[in-house]
Amino acid sequence: IHPNSQGTIHFEWLPDTVGCFHMNDQGVEGVLDCAKLPRRLRIFAVANNRLTGELELPALPIGIEKFSSSENFFSGTVDLTRLPVKLEMLGIVQNKLYGTVCFTKLPSGLQVLGIGKNAFSGTIDLTQLPPVMNQLHVNSNNFHGTLNLSMLPPAMAHLSLEENRFEGTVDLLHLPENLRDLYLEGNRLTGDINLHALPERLDILTLQKNSFDGTLTMGKLPGGMRVLNILENSLSKDVQLVDLSEDDKVVKWIKTQ
Repeated sequence: IHPNSQGTIHFEWLPDTVGCFHMNDQGVEGVLDCAKLPRRLRIFAVANNRLTGELELPALPIGIEKFSSSENFFSGTVDLTRLPVKLEMLGIVQNKLYGTVCFTKLPSGLQVLGIGKNAFSGTIDLTQLPPVMNQLHVNSNNFHGTLNLSMLPPAMAHLSLEENRFEGTVDLLHLPENLRDLYLEGNRLTGDINLHALPERLDILTLQKNSFDGTLTMGKLPGGMRVLNILENSLSKDVQLVDLSEDDKVVKWIKTQ
């Protein structure tokens, strides 16, 4: 829920000396022109307002490190292939953005990318993400195609792919060791679910509301795992066990689902 309107801001009036600008949750209206932001700007945070316009991200100040404009009313397409080279965090979640996106030319230092809850479409390539990226949120869009999760960055800790139209099989045996949260629910994924070699740090894995129709293979789950959801699929009733017995409490739980 956006705050009530608190007036209009003209970003072009900001002095060129401004390096950090924080205006989250204020209900402010205005049109953002990225080319008219202060050239020394490093941090720009305007989430949860009533801002409009198109996001010409390549026109952002060359030294910007963090850009957060989530939960506004920005529209149009975005170009992720010519982002400022020093950008570490980009958040444009929950706007009215659409079109395709390219993940193969992101800045090498980009750690966090959030584009969820928009109307983006097309396919995405997860095999050439920046090595330092630790969060990627593409949930609740219209992406389709297959998912290659075997070449994610080693730093990846949180990956949100839920509520799209991804299809095909998915490899859960070659996930990065640092991965803590993996959200895949609400897609069209098929085939087997193999859970016998999950990262030890994995805390949340959501696979419900897909079309998995093969065999479930179980092994010892990560010791600190809190959430595992495989409901609303069409899996075979046979469960393959790796280093588990029929008496294991995890197996008993799975067979009741």
